[in-house]
Amino acid sequence: MRDNHDDPLSVMWWDPTCDNFQSSDGSLVDGLGFLVRSKFYEFEVKMRHLENRIEEYKKTTMKLNTLLLLLERVMHNSCVRLGSLKTTFTKMRFGVADFQRNYLEVYALLDYLELYKP
Repeated sequence: MRDNHDDPLSVMWWDPTCDNFQSSDGSLVDGLGFLVRSKFYEFEVKMRHLENRIEEYKKTTMKLNTLLLLLERVMHNSCVRLGSLKTTFTKMRFGVADFQRNYLEVYALLDYLELYKP
């Protein structure tokens, strides 16, 4: 799948390759590493924008949606794990997919609450 830079969500369908895995030098265990920082920061920026959107939504509603708050926490935790834990390449790919899925669930729920439910 080609990257569509016009689509702001294209990174949520991106699939990491070996080039996107940075091995840890000097580790006691070979084969551990993490997602390259440039890609991680791209995910982190997306998450921050969505968290800001959630804060704006909280200001406009009388009753907070518990599911939204729980999914936001899961998304945040997924991003923290992706950026801070050294894993194998395969586990890093699972971490990317986990963050992408969590992000899209929060995004979809927020769209529903802001656009379709009213």
